[in-house]
Amino acid sequence: MNRIIRTVVAAAALAAPTVGAAQFQMPGDIVVTPPDGFDLRCAEADLAPTVVDIRDYGYGGWRWVVVEVTNDGRTDFATEPGRAGVLLSVGDYSAHTYGDITDVPVGASVTTGGWIPLPSYAGPDGEPEFGECRAAATISARMAYDPDLGLGGDPSATDCDHRNNVDRATVPYLQQCPW
Repeated sequence: MNRIIRTVVAAAALAAPTVGAAQFQMPGDIVVTPPDGFDLRCAEADLAPTVVDIRDYGYGGWRWVVVEVTNDGRTDFATEPGRAGVLLSVGDYSAHTYGDITDVPVGASVTTGGWIPLPSYAGPDGEPEFGECRAAATISARMAYDPDLGLGGDPSATDCDHRNNVDRATVPYLQQCPW
């Protein structure tokens, strides 16, 4: 029940203008006042991932994807290990990158990476050989947070803008032609 109240109050805080110190104006004449003890302050840290490189180390169809995570917010991001990371996906495959994202000062970036399956990565200038065709795959890098992150009373462990939490990169690769 407590989590439901927090979710409703947090949604009101993000979507509605402030009326009083701890009140939020909703559509119509509804004013939401959170119960005592709720801390709706948002640290306004804002983590944004960017796929910056794809490397072929010759591991039979697996490629290393390098992701840079930048704090575009106005407050340092800080949390315990295991609470924030990046989820990579291509097609039906998903995997977390290696390493936790724990401390990212304002304007700073951290680099992480992970393995994804990608047949015969061609790079930007790859040329097909006889029997090969060009193809493309879309790799997604998405911020992944512990569901309770930010509810523990630590406002520096909150990502206030989820609109920039995904980056996609289309990468070329070579495959056997279907004929």
